[in-house]
Amino acid sequence: MGVAAKYRANIHSRMVHVKIFLALLNLVVGVLVASHVFQVYKKYTFSYLRSLTGYIIFFNLFILFMILDKYLEINVNDDVFRKYSFKPDDILLILAIIVDIGFVYSVVQIGLRFFDNEIPVKAIKWLFSIFVLIIVSYMIRPFVGEDLLYSKVLYFIYNYFYDNFLIIEIIELIALIYFAKGIRNKKRKTMVVSFSYLYLSRYAIFLIIFFLLPISELLPFIVLLYFNLIPLIWLKYYFYPYANSMQKLVEGTTGLNEFFEKFKLTKREQEIALLVLDGKSNKEIEVELFISFHTVKNHISSIFRKCEIKTRHQLIHLLTQKKYL
Repeated sequence: MGVAAKYRANIHSRMVHVKIFLALLNLVVGVLVASHVFQVYKKYTFSYLRSLTGYIIFFNLFILFMILDKYLEINVNDDVFRKYSFKPDDILLILAIIVDIGFVYSVVQIGLRFFDNEIPVKAIKWLFSIFVLIIVSYMIRPFVGEDLLYSKVLYFIYNYFYDNFLIIEIIELIALIYFAKGIRNKKRKTMVVSFSYLYLSRYAIFLIIFFLLPISELLPFIVLLYFNLIPLIWLKYYFYPYANSMQKLVEGTTGLNEFFEKFKLTKREQEIALLVLDGKSNKEIEVELFISFHTVKNHISSIFRKCEIKTRHQLIHLLTQKKYL
């Protein structure tokens, strides 16, 4: 090998290590952001925050797979695995499919929970069936051969979810902007619309990178950092103003007795309803009222049933209607 070739190989090796470092940095930031969002969820108990936590986790699992792929590129020779029925790339492919499915599930769930809806049970069973198919196809691969089943099925599923995930997410985000027009609360509407615009901005950035800026191998890794920071931007400038305004509305509510009488809440249910409206989690209510966690859940279920609602957000919305202010 000539001097020039050795120099190029050395530069390539260093570049790969820099990519791994940047990916690890993104991974650390992602873990911290996911942890922060989950803590915010525990405080405010809005279900879409829990879904957002899942979304961040799946995104950073994708980054983790990038790190593993680069590590294998540098340190592992495919010849080592020739005598086995699997290769590291196969495992990464299966994990990538699972992450893609998780992406689709999380982004759809976030959109639905913004409007206090849930993914139908049939859809969840369908996604679980795909997951089982992936595992089974991998397990029987040594017995049927790649050309007969494994590769075709696995790559079809992978390509389907990988190619369509971006489309599904874009459609979801645009739909959020459209349906947000019907939200009367201005701060809530701003919160939902801003979420869509912030995440749609990722695609605009990608277009700028690949079509307008000089090509750089490191730039995408730097942009990933912005992707991980989007939730913090959204929380600070859009979610907190909305959540805090809801808290002030609840604190300023004077028609509590009328509300409790209309829906025939018991004294204990009234206490728990006030704590729920104050942003307390089930665990915090358990500690404050000295009752079991199971009892708290039963009382909350009873409140929801009497008020004909399904979520805490709907309870706040119901209580803060003008006739109770």
